[in-house]
Amino acid sequence: MSELELPADGPSAPPRTNGELVFDAPWQSRAFGITASLVEAGQLAWPDFQAALIEHVPDHEHYWDAWLASLIDLGGSRDLFSASALATRSEELLARPAGHDH
Repeated sequence: MSELELPADGPSAPPRTNGELVFDAPWQSRAFGITASLVEAGQLAWPDFQAALIEHVPDHEHYWDAWLASLIDLGGSRDLFSASALATRSEELLARPAGHDH
């Protein structure tokens, strides 16, 4: 079993306020939760995810966008989910009315 060890600083350090993680939108906390669950279940190694995240950070304006890109890349490449299933689910979620975030 791997352990999610979030750095306090550096390129893979998540945004924090007073030591607490900061999420600006519900999808961000969900992406974090999915990643944490995959790491805890041994489906994804934290060092591998962290390396992918460091690679993606320069390509994205916002930290959580880089996090999501890393999750999509690693999850897809390791057959944890399929790209088509992810695209279908994303379309379903985008079709929901505004303000419906759960």
